[in-house]
Amino acid sequence: MPASSASIPKLDHASHALRQVLLRLDHYAQSQVQRATTGTSHTAAKLAHLGDLQALLAAVEQYEQVVLTCLPPGPVDVLSLTPAELLASRESDPVYRLGWVRGHKAGIAQAQRATAPVLTAYAQYATLPTSTVTPPSTHTDLVQRVRAFLAQLMQRQQAKINSTNTWLYGND
Repeated sequence: MPASSASIPKLDHASHALRQVLLRLDHYAQSQVQRATTGTSHTAAKLAHLGDLQALLAAVEQYEQVVLTCLPPGPVDVLSLTPAELLASRESDPVYRLGWVRGHKAGIAQAQRATAPVLTAYAQYATLPTSTVTPPSTHTDLVQRVRAFLAQLMQRQQAKINSTNTWLYGND
């Protein structure tokens, strides 16, 4: 039977009580080890008991963490959350993420379905112009072409500036 969010306080109280008992036993075992002399035959047994108690404490803590992660999330009061907290709680919900991913994929697929006939027709029947640019034969030829292109751009820019000045200030 799955635990409900109402059982979390009961689980917390029970784990706290168990931890208190185990801590008392751990304290008792440590005090026995401190009082033990190194020459007695019981020292090895006391150290073994102390190790067992520490392993038991660690196991109970791991068990408690697993139980808490297995509990279903309780109801979230969305009105009291900030937008960042609300987004974080929704992103941590696997069902919400699954719905978002499905919706995102459906939206992309819908856009692709809408443009697919046009793109298919264009790819089948379009006649693309042939390239008029010839590749440069050497490095110096490329540099000369780039310089000529930049000079042409500068002339256009200067002509644009001159026409703007003429328009603004007249033919003085």
